[in-house]
Amino acid sequence: MALDFGILLDTHTLLWLQARTLTARPEVLATLGSAAEKDNWFISSFAFFEVAHAVGRNRLRLDRDLMEWFRVAMSSPSPRIIEISPEIAAATTTLPATFHGDPGDRILAATAIVHNLTICTHDDLMLKFGKQGLFRTLKVNETKEP
Repeated sequence: MALDFGILLDTHTLLWLQARTLTARPEVLATLGSAAEKDNWFISSFAFFEVAHAVGRNRLRLDRDLMEWFRVAMSSPSPRIIEISPEIAAATTTLPATFHGDPGDRILAATAIVHNLTICTHDDLMLKFGKQGLFRTLKVNETKEP
């Protein structure tokens, strides 16, 4: 599959990739591999907050120290980090009223819209809005949490 677009990993996809528990159709895995090879995959800086917050509240256990996990997650092939910009913050306010109330999901969607990226996710509501044309999505299969 030729990759002519960037991939924005949602936090779950990033966690599953790091834990090596991501399950997806072969074409999805090939697309992710191509994105990594072409340095064309991204994460929102907010994903670091989401992981840290989940660890701090004992909702997520990692296989190593949090800072070490961050270093490994950002090692080669590393996704590029997109910081929350004023444009992204403003774009969160233009999302439909029926969209996620979760700030992380709103930031993820706004990041995809502002940077014209495809969100790699398993989230049903994100996939629904992707089908409606708000942004592009790439569906990964659900898998066991790390």
